[in-house]
Parts: sequence; structure tokens; C-alpha cells
Amino acid sequence: MLLPPSFVVLFVGYAAALLVLLVLLLAIARARGLDRWWAAGTAVSLAVILALTAPVGALVDDWAGAADAFAHRFTDPGVLVQALADVHLNAERQANVLLFIPAGLAGALLTRSFVPVAVALSGLSWLIELIQSMSTTRYGAAEDWVYNTTGALIGVMVAALWRLATRSREETPAEDTTIRLPAVPARGAR
Repeated sequence: MLLPPSFVVLFVGYAAALLVLLVLLLAIARARGLDRWWAAGTAVSLAVILALTAPVGALVDDWAGAADAFAHRFTDPGVLVQALADVHLNAERQANVLLFIPAGLAGALLTRSFVPVAVALSGLSWLIELIQSMSTTRYGAAEDWVYNTTGALIGVMVAALWRLATRSREETPAEDTTIRLPAVPARGAR
């Protein structure tokens, strides 16, 4: 069974983007004097996201129709409210949240920029949903974007708390246990 050409192009594009991203993340880590493991962790978490969300089938023939349906799902509040009204968390929703937590955590700890990381991951999720809506095997949904963004925000918040805890520990001076003797006046000094 041959893979559709659109999948091969998408896979090569994802692989190239991840390679460029890894190089950029390593450069950020080196420039900021940070541990390269956070850069690698961010790249791996993004690779997992892209691998698990990549459409495997062919692209739709009616691009205009797919784009209209995508725009409708993301701009009509009624569609989103109806999709989110079913409040129980099923496995897919849990996976959408959990998938983005590591990327939010590692990205925020790497860059020390919490809001830009959350915004970038939310944008990545939106782009993934757009690509999925152009596929014959996947479905781009606004509620998936909401759950993915929630996962990214959780990861960023954990990173912020971690950073706050480690920074306050680093800034707290150690208890001074030095024994100080009273100064002895020099001879002849009054």
C-alpha cells in the first residue's frame, strides 16, 4: 500500500520543521546558558504532538468547502458552546489536554517566556486543526483547539510555579552560621 503523496509532503514538511525547530531551541538554550535538555524536551514533545495529530489520508478535493466548514466551526460561538456543553471528559479530550502539557512545561522553562509559549502552542494547535480539516481522514474541531490550549496553559502554569519555587529558593540566603567574636581593640587604642 502506497502512502498518498500529500502525506509524504506533509511528513517531509513536519520533519524539516522539527529539525529547524530543534536547531533554534538549542541555540536559545546556548544563548541563555540553559540546560540543553529543556530544548530537547521541547522538541520531542512537539514531535509527539505532530506525529499523533498528522493526517494520514489524502487531502480533500473541495478545499473551499473544507475551509468554509473550518471557519464556521471556529467563528460560530453556538457550534463551540454545543461541542463543549457535553462536560464529561472522554479519552480523546483527556488526550488533547495531556498532549500539550509537556510542550507548555518544557517550552516555558526553556524560554522563560510564559505568555508567548502559551500563545505559540495555541497557534500550533489551531494550525493542526486547520491541516486536519483539509484531510479526508481527520476532522479539525474547535473544541480540540480549546482542549489543546488548556493543556498548554496547564504546562505553562506548572513551569511558572516551578520557576517561582526554584527562584525563591535560589534567592533565599543560607543561614549564616559564622561565629563572630567581639572585636578586640588594638593596643593603645581607646
